[in-house]
Amino acid sequence: MGDYRATSYDRFARFLHWTVALLVFAASALGIWASNIGPNHPDRDVYEFRETLLFWHKSLGLTVLGLMLLRLVWALANRNARPPLPDHLPRHERFLAKSVHYGFYMLLFALPPSGTILSQSAGFEVSFFGLFTLPQIVPVDLSVPVPERVGVQLGVLVHKQVLAYVLYGMLSLHLLGVIKHHFIDRDRGMIRRMWPGRG
Repeated sequence: MGDYRATSYDRFARFLHWTVALLVFAASALGIWASNIGPNHPDRDVYEFRETLLFWHKSLGLTVLGLMLLRLVWALANRNARPPLPDHLPRHERFLAKSVHYGFYMLLFALPPSGTILSQSAGFEVSFFGLFTLPQIVPVDLSVPVPERVGVQLGVLVHKQVLAYVLYGMLSLHLLGVIKHHFIDRDRGMIRRMWPGRG
């Protein structure tokens, strides 16, 4: 349906898209793995392995935040470079596409700060691949047990129970949309707009 060669995203936008996508999947998998182990595992080796998973989870999350900031600056500086949606798309699909697009922006900007609040409230540093540690932005009262700290309770609610599941839902919608356009509608142009390596 139509020639999309003139309406593809530029190479840098496609690079950012796929890099962020891979990092989000990796960070999510590490976070789920660490959550399944739990913070009170009796085996010391397993507990330390969980801390390693969280170290990489946090580092990848901060990387995603940095790339999303770069992506936002790039999008604002190249407003005319973003290709329009195809004319043949129904109105409800246009609405869904734009909602998911902007939803991803908001989620990926919100997840790293909420995770940082949760981690620091629980008394753990947030390191970026061991290169530097984020400054402590959350005051912690060490006399209050970790599960009772407000920052921990809010962090668990916002980061793990709300934003994470909204992200999973939006990822599912996005993938279902790709499957529908590519395999049901036979609209190869939609995926070519963002496919890596295409000019």
